[in-house]
Amino acid sequence: QSNFTKEKLEIELNKNRTPKNIVINTLEIINKLEMFNYSGRNDLKISEEIFKDSIDIIDEIEQLNK
Repeated sequence: QSNFTKEKLEIELNKNRTPKNIVINTLEIINKLEMFNYSGRNDLKISEEIFKDSIDIIDEIEQLNK
């Protein structure tokens, strides 16, 4: 965990030639998760949005690997 950073993730995604839109969306989700983590988790709508966005990105990445 200590070696995991957004910057390293971005480098790995780019190294694997992940499309730019997926890289950007993945980093945006991580930013949302960080904000959500520090917000007190009172807004259920935010958590549902993050969940949906995460599933969408996972689906896009899975499509790349087919």
